[in-house]
Amino acid sequence: MGIVSQGTPPSESDERITIPADKIDPGEFVFRIAGDVPQLALADRDLLIVEPRRHGEAATGEFVIATIAQRVFVGRFWTKHGARALLDDAFEVIAQGPEFRVLGAVTLILRRETH
Repeated sequence: MGIVSQGTPPSESDERITIPADKIDPGEFVFRIAGDVPQLALADRDLLIVEPRRHGEAATGEFVIATIAQRVFVGRFWTKHGARALLDDAFEVIAQGPEFRVLGAVTLILRRETH
């Protein structure tokens, strides 16, 4: 499991959590959100189940985790005419650039009702 905070390097965690087997597939990663991200409707301590992307690609509109210059970002993948970016729910650019690399697609967001 890793910890994700918008625009900072990802960090590892030795925290142990239990996720029901029907919620995660073999090979998927788990990231915990550090801090609220209201532009994406994510709350502090949400868990993101992420399907890795081997070639760093995603479909336009997919909710992904990506890196740019060793900083991690969560958002909607967008590409057009060779440009690649991450957008928030209002279609504002979160991050873009030639170093942009998709780590994986978010397949599930788990939220405890009492944060």
